[in-house]
Formats: sequence, structure tokens, C-alpha cells
Amino acid sequence: MQYCTRCLNPENIYGGITFNEKGVCNRCTGYENYTNNFPTPAQRAEKRQQFVDILERYRSKDGSNYDMIIPVSGGKDSLYQVHIMKKEMGFNPLLVTFNHTFNTKTGVYNLANMVEKLGVDLIRFTPNPQLVPKLSRLSMEKFGDSCWHCHCGIFTFPLRVAHQQRIPLLVSQEKYYGILSAEGGLYNKVDPQDRLFGIRAEAEEMINEERGIHRKDLVQFMRPPQEELDEIGVRGICITDFIQWDSKEITEFLIKEYGFKTKGHDRTYDCYANAECHHCSGVHDYMRYLKVGHGRATDDAGIDIRKGLMTREQGIEMVKMYDSRPPADMKMYLERIGMTRDEFYAIMESKRDPKFWSKDESGQWIPADSVLNHPGPQEEPNMTFTRTENPVDEPDDEHLIM
Repeated sequence: MQYCTRCLNPENIYGGITFNEKGVCNRCTGYENYTNNFPTPAQRAEKRQQFVDILERYRSKDGSNYDMIIPVSGGKDSLYQVHIMKKEMGFNPLLVTFNHTFNTKTGVYNLANMVEKLGVDLIRFTPNPQLVPKLSRLSMEKFGDSCWHCHCGIFTFPLRVAHQQRIPLLVSQEKYYGILSAEGGLYNKVDPQDRLFGIRAEAEEMINEERGIHRKDLVQFMRPPQEELDEIGVRGICITDFIQWDSKEITEFLIKEYGFKTKGHDRTYDCYANAECHHCSGVHDYMRYLKVGHGRATDDAGIDIRKGLMTREQGIEMVKMYDSRPPADMKMYLERIGMTRDEFYAIMESKRDPKFWSKDESGQWIPADSVLNHPGPQEEPNMTFTRTENPVDEPDDEHLIM
């Protein structure tokens, strides 16, 4: 297995990866290119003004509609976008949330707190709580990924609101609407070959009458017709194309200015990300580890290595400490979807990637290779990794449906 010589990314990472002649992955070189796009204060100000100029074209001139839609989860990145759009730039956004139903108390607090303090409108859609376990179990069996309903919902529901309310602009920290073509910084088409940004299946493919999953249950997971979106002129704009984005700085700003709360995880050291979801850094990420041999700690350490906050050697220690750790919310998740632990591991048995996994003489799965065997070049040990701790007042020990 080939691993990036700078960060910790393996060759089997989801979404694909390439390496240059020095063995450095395209995500590391891409980060270098991204930071080089914002070299001086004057150029950063110019890009920000370009962003504002595009947004102004979509401002509701008579105040009869919202200026834009911002999909939000209750996490740091989406909430910081609301701060920029509302407080710094003076726009009137409509916030749209797809409720995955695996909420933490921290995430519910952060979303409600920001909506109140910034004074914005929010539409929050909660799918049928009896349907979600069926979809999650089916998704796990089909893909080894329990979160189809969330991945599809967070992409599709804001498009449905844009369609229903005839709001043409969606603002996101990622390339939310379309990767096929862009015009002047605006993304305007969905590439059907991309399977909706890793969603793996469209709603019609998840209909399963025997499991009680009917077409009528999946209405909010279905994209509006492309021709109708085109008639409205729906476009997406990626805020990070214009404003330099540093999630660590963003989180510390939100903690200071708005009382944003962080949350510790048992499968990674990073308490800043995924504070809103039990599942993302828990069972869902553990499934990824069982499939391909790396998890959330690999991702987080890679990001911090690129930023110069952590050496590669320190990152490997984080991987060793966290990536193989079973999640604390396993029992809670299995009870909700009606599955035993043995059934869970039996399903994941067939999903294992032989590039990472092999069986020993006793039939137990062991790593055929791992990043621990690829220490790479030694760096100067002069980097200091710090995170601002922000303790949570209440324990997060249960999923909140609403």
C-alpha cells in the first residue's frame, strides 16, 4: 500500500488519490495551491470583493424573498458562513437543515444559539424517525456505509427548498451545487456520474417494499427536475473559492464570539469537528476503518500536518491511538436499527479491502499493511499542536431525534 510521504493518506482513500514523484498526495499539493491563492492582504481583499459582487446580483431588491439559502448542520463551518453572510455582509439568508436524527446535545445547542444570536430564519426538516433506521440498515448492507439518508438529504433537501421558494442562490463552504461546470465562480450543473457527491444511490434505488421503504417515503430525498432548477436559475457558490478558510481559527472565533461548544470524540483527538453528530465520528467512521483501514484520526492528522500544526510522526501516533478503537455509540446505534453485534461484523466481513486487510492463521483480520509501517522522512520537531478546549456543560450520551 502506498501512503503519502507528507500526510498519512493511503492509496485506497475514498474519492481517489494521486501521488507525485516525491510520493506527496494531491490533497497536500492541493492545499499548497489553495493557500497560494491568498498570498497578500490586498489579494485577499480583492477576492472577497469579487465574492460580494456576485452575491449582490442575487440580493432581493425589494425584500420580497431571501437573498440566498445556506445549508447548515450546527457544525462550525456552516455556522461561520451564516456569520459572514448576515453580520459581516448584511445579507438575509434562509438557513436550511436536514436533520439526520443522530443529533448531539452540543449540536442542537450550537444551531439554536447561532439562529437566535444572529437573528435568522431556519427551515429544519426531520425525516420519519421510523424510516431512518430502515434506510440506515439498508445503506449499511448495500454500501458498508450507514449514512445514505444523511448524505442524500443534506444535498437534496436544500435544492427542494430552493425550488419551492424560488431562491436561486445556495452558498456553501464546499462546492455544493454542481461539479460539472462553473461560470464566473458559480456552479450550475450536477454530474450524474458523480453519484451525487458520493451518495452512491439515488432515492429510487433505495425503494425496498419488503423493508417498508416506499417511494412515497422518499419524496424529500428526490432532486427537483434539472430543467425546473434551470428555469429558476439555481446556482451554487463556494465561499472557500473567495475567502481563505481555516477551520481551527474559525472554531476559536465562534467559541469566543458566540459561545460555540465543542465535543470530544472517542475515535479522534479533534474536538472541533462533528460536534453536531454522534454517528459521524462514531459507528459511521468505524465502518470506514473496517472497510479500508483508516478513519477520522487519519483525516484529522493529515489536515494538521499540512497546516504545520503536527509532525508526521505525531500524526502516526494519533492514528495508532484512535483509528482502530471501537466506538462508544455502537450499542446505541445497533439497538436503533435492530441489529446484533454479530450481524454488524458479518456484514462488514465482505466489505474489507484486501489492500489493507488479510487474515492470520487463526482466521482473524489483521492489517496487511498500514501507515505505521511507513514512517517517512523525519521533520524538525519544532511544531506545537494546540486546541482551545471548550468544555460542554451537559453529557452527550443519547441520540436526539428532533
